[in-house]
Amino acid sequence: MADGFNGTTTVCDSVAIHFSGKNPDTELYLYPNPNPGHALALNATGLVPDHCGLLIISDLTGRKVLQREFCTNGQGSVFMNLSLSSEIGTGMYFVKMYDGIRITCERLVVR
Repeated sequence: MADGFNGTTTVCDSVAIHFSGKNPDTELYLYPNPNPGHALALNATGLVPDHCGLLIISDLTGRKVLQREFCTNGQGSVFMNLSLSSEIGTGMYFVKMYDGIRITCERLVVR
């Protein structure tokens, strides 16, 4: 394609991105949700078995407010109790788990 600036051309490889929606085999449970802002229990199933990954809680602007590593058991499950930091105030957040293959995301409301 011509860039219209100096007459040179650039060829770019096409990349397909497929979004399959929510994986029915992967579940992420947060409780209590809505949360009073003190402690959060997290239970995830259907992740990659015997694998470590990353949990990130971010606000609606994408700013990370909490990040933790996790490791699944042989069934691909993990249970965590999180102490919510003082940086997590009232509002809505996204809790994302990256297990190396997929991203699982749920909304968290803090009151």
